[in-house]
Amino acid sequence: MKNLSELKKYIKQYLNRRIINYAIVFFSFILGMYLNIPVTTSIVLSGFIWLILNPVPIKKLAYLPLIFIAISLALMVLRRKVASEEFAIYAFYALVLLAAYVINSYFKKSTVNANQNDK
Repeated sequence: MKNLSELKKYIKQYLNRRIINYAIVFFSFILGMYLNIPVTTSIVLSGFIWLILNPVPIKKLAYLPLIFIAISLALMVLRRKVASEEFAIYAFYALVLLAAYVINSYFKKSTVNANQNDK
């Protein structure tokens, strides 16, 4: 019985939320590779999943589409049309993610306000 309690303690200590989040991000990358998705797209997909699992302030997240657009413009200047279009698509993905964050935060605030008004 003592060994079982030690095993439970060990599992609780090492299988915390952070490790599980890393595992989910890793498996999303592996899934992308298994489905023959290009490496850059798999990396971006894993990054977006990481952002969902580890929320960041909306102000910081707003820089992500701007960075992708700047990279896209730089690639257009360098006449790398295919790569530029790919980063423009990533900028669109980042804008969609940002919109989802804003909508989610709006509904969280309205739910909190409604709960406070009920008390």
